Amino acid sequence: MLTTLQLYQTPLAHHDGSGLYVDNPQPNLHDTVILRIRTSIQFRIRQVYVRTVRDGEPKYIQASIDKLTQKEIWWKVPLVITNSVTHYRFLCISDTPPTHHWLNARGLCTYMPSDAYDFALTTYHVPQWTRDAVMYQIFPDRFALSTLHPLASQEYPSWAHHSNWNEPIQPYPQNMQQFYGGSLWGIIEHLNHVEQLGINLIYLTPFFPSRSNHRYDASSFHEVDPLLGGNSALQELISQAHKKGIKVIGDLTLNHSGSSHPWFLKGRDCPDSEEHNFYYFDSTLPIGYASFSGVSSLPKFNHSNMELRKRLYEGAQSSTAYFMREFNLDGWRIDVAQSAGIYGADNFNHDVARITHNTMQQVNPESLLLAEHQFDASESLQGDGWQGTMAYAGFTKPVWAWLTDHREHNDWGAPGGSDQYDGIQMVESIKENQARIPWQTLLTDMTLLDSHDTARFASVATQYYKLGIVLQFTFPGIPSVYYGDEIGLHGTSLDDGRQPFPWNHSQWDTATLDLYKHIIALRHNHSALRTGGLRWLHVDHEFVIFARENSDETLLITINRGSHSPVISPINAHDLLSGQLLHKGDPIPADANTAFIWQVEQ
Repeated sequence: MLTTLQLYQTPLAHHDGSGLYVDNPQPNLHDTVILRIRTSIQFRIRQVYVRTVRDGEPKYIQASIDKLTQKEIWWKVPLVITNSVTHYRFLCISDTPPTHHWLNARGLCTYMPSDAYDFALTTYHVPQWTRDAVMYQIFPDRFALSTLHPLASQEYPSWAHHSNWNEPIQPYPQNMQQFYGGSLWGIIEHLNHVEQLGINLIYLTPFFPSRSNHRYDASSFHEVDPLLGGNSALQELISQAHKKGIKVIGDLTLNHSGSSHPWFLKGRDCPDSEEHNFYYFDSTLPIGYASFSGVSSLPKFNHSNMELRKRLYEGAQSSTAYFMREFNLDGWRIDVAQSAGIYGADNFNHDVARITHNTMQQVNPESLLLAEHQFDASESLQGDGWQGTMAYAGFTKPVWAWLTDHREHNDWGAPGGSDQYDGIQMVESIKENQARIPWQTLLTDMTLLDSHDTARFASVATQYYKLGIVLQFTFPGIPSVYYGDEIGLHGTSLDDGRQPFPWNHSQWDTATLDLYKHIIALRHNHSALRTGGLRWLHVDHEFVIFARENSDETLLITINRGSHSPVISPINAHDLLSGQLLHKGDPIPADANTAFIWQVEQ
């Protein structure tokens, strides 16, 4: 039986932090912000209040009707920003029982909800350029060899097992020392490929000297690895990228150094040294000191030490500031940010985030600070710390659970195999994780399908990986493409997902490349995909429909994992992916493994 999608009526009430509902999404202290909420006529709401908290005390402000349509009532209410983070929710009072409905970022409920999911406005601003950003993650050793600055064989590091570009990845642990010789010079020589994709932000995994190909075991935080081309290569890369309108962020480890770092060596050998207190040396531990995940080459920092903070991330002389000031680096992604500063009774995690943020703001107020975080990062995403996170919890994991082929794969260490979600579970997981952070922070999160720490998405979602690409580029946040995904690279594990980029075009999946180019262009050309609100309109086991909308346009996104009963369209629209027309009264296509981005006729 055909059903009718009540577009503009479901849900019964809606508000988010986008421009349709908040007239000043990045306010300053003492500004008055106009909030709007839309309610369905069917909801029979007679009064709306906003409940905010000022200086710890609740306050209710009544809303007035802003406009009426045949299907909806739009309400508006002024809100004065009195605290750095201002939380609020809406109370909707109806004519019929239950009379009281609360609306927060989690949705509607008829009981007094927890404050944890209230909407939030923050006076801590994020860089405006991030709204238009599409990111490309590069693992320098595996992206490109340089023809203009090739490494001589005598320059190969003593720790490394040198491999030719087309050799396969070796098994663990040999793969950690497998060295292919990609460099920053190689990236420079292939910037046209990045530019032609429509990319305007590059994220480099670490460029510090180390004793591994991943370089998370840094032996210095104040220079670029000569194997990658040294300081001059990074300076030239950033300069050439900026000329093409591409920003560049680096990858900094604040949780640990490498065991070959001079700080660690001096601290280990000289117990009376300042550096001894940079780490947690403890003879009762199996290796004599605390380390990340028990890995001996990754000794963990003790952030109670003020000198460590000064050298690493606090103030103008820190490594954090140095690369931004001297190289014009546009920001940092912080490795394992969820663990930085946490050990036993010590918890300096928010201090690390806040101080790093302050340091970067002093060098460049338009810099970007992102955090790697596998779980709920909301406590550090209120504005004064991390400006965004890798949205593993709020995007990647739920999408994997809905679109993967439900076989064993890298699932972040969880026992019992991979999660398997239907569309309802996926959406509920996304909403649960997104509801606790301010909207402006959500727009700065990295929405990623995979990374250097996962299997390739195309290998774990072999049937549906193109649906994942559409989801990624139609969601709020900064879409992040892992190098090689755009040409269809596969890899069933973290290890073989780090394979060298094949520059022989005959090995490229051109259909996937065309899809990436097309959907990146759509993202750039449609503001609703970059800053528009997000409304879930229909969610079922096998398909989801949601809207991205702003004052200029409404886009309707339909993702069908499996076939289902058709849904009748109440609107006229055309599909931006195929050009297909949709007329009012037509069934929205419901074939399995299809996706559509409908532009609604105004």
